[in-house]
Amino acid sequence: MPIFTLSDKLVHFLEFALFGSLLFLTFASAGWRPWDAPLAIVLGGIYGVTDEMHQLFVPGRFADPADALVNCVGVLAAVLILACIDRRMHPSQVPRPDGKA
Repeated sequence: MPIFTLSDKLVHFLEFALFGSLLFLTFASAGWRPWDAPLAIVLGGIYGVTDEMHQLFVPGRFADPADALVNCVGVLAAVLILACIDRRMHPSQVPRPDGKA
């Protein structure tokens, strides 16, 4: 098992942050819906975990739970940042808690 390297974790984080961003932007392109961000987070996280799991079946590779966690954190961070930016840019599309327009 290789030694933990910061650059490896950074690459995982950045790759999955990009992936999470693309997922969110794809879902949000149809207009604001309250499930866009959670859906992007769940799907991106599932893919991040299964991406590590499939390495169990690849000769010379191994599954690293820390990589799976960093994958999920990358997706989560990117989607939350984009969701906040999206809400600030389009406040009229976000329903108010009191139901008024």
